[in-house]
Amino acid sequence: LEDKDLLITGGNEGTVTVWDYRESKMKISFKRHNGPIYALEYIPDMNMIASGGEDEHLRLWNMDTAKEIHALKTSNSRIGSLCYLKKAKKIAVGFHKGSINVIDLASTNKKVLYTLLGHTNFVSNMYAIDEKNMLVSGGEDGKIILWKLMETKYELVRTMMKDGTMVRSIALFPKKELLISNHDDGYLR
Repeated sequence: LEDKDLLITGGNEGTVTVWDYRESKMKISFKRHNGPIYALEYIPDMNMIASGGEDEHLRLWNMDTAKEIHALKTSNSRIGSLCYLKKAKKIAVGFHKGSINVIDLASTNKKVLYTLLGHTNFVSNMYAIDEKNMLVSGGEDGKIILWKLMETKYELVRTMMKDGTMVRSIALFPKKELLISNHDDGYLR
């Protein structure tokens, strides 16, 4: 959170902590997860933090008060990644078993709009292309998938795969039409 000089961390004990990194001190800390936190996402225009992990719950927090705004029990799978889609006011939740739920943050009940199916294993990373309503996901199955997200449906646009490797991270530079992926074999692609 560069604009606020803050850093958000999630711990193995289920605690979310917001740090003022310029002053090297904790600003606020809160615990509601039962187990490790694997994914965090800052939602600036709603002043929220989203967290998820081992306990299969997506939790939404007020950034300033640490008050839990909403908790959603997800599918029977650990949450491994989160990605905020600012233009659409949605959050994508990537799971250990390979699916991705897209949740409407603008609705009062934060309902799941649809589930993206394409990965066969842990969804480790996601990246939003807000101006095109698209999402890129990477997984331990070696796949990178480009999704087109619409109001009530989605389209799998393209799948790229490197057999025998796991996607560890992805970086996207839309203006240059460049996608870089880091795989467990030590190569960038």
